Amino acid sequence: ITENSDFYRDYATQKGQRYRKVASKNFRNIAQPSKVLHLSNLNQEKDLHFYIDLFATCGVVANYMVLSGDSQNLLIEMGSLEEAVNALVKFHNCEIHEKYLKVSFSKYDNIKYL
Repeated sequence: ITENSDFYRDYATQKGQRYRKVASKNFRNIAQPSKVLHLSNLNQEKDLHFYIDLFATCGVVANYMVLSGDSQNLLIEMGSLEEAVNALVKFHNCEIHEKYLKVSFSKYDNIKYL
């Protein structure tokens, strides 16, 4: 793809770019694609089921777990890797009542054994 192509876009300076700061904690949390997604920066005005229903629009939500009682972080296990990838692409940096949802792959393969 050339720079003149409609499909070329530089995201390096975008606000949602998680890896632009060298040595940030985001670098320590890079994980390969998996069915389990880590959601953070959740809007406190929305309950847990809002996010489960939101991600169910991309496929089966097989399991979920709030991390350590922290209502700011949630793990959602999708039914397949393809569904998880589609959900990440669709919802990462999505604005929900003036907060931008952060979605990344979790280091866990499933939630069952946590």
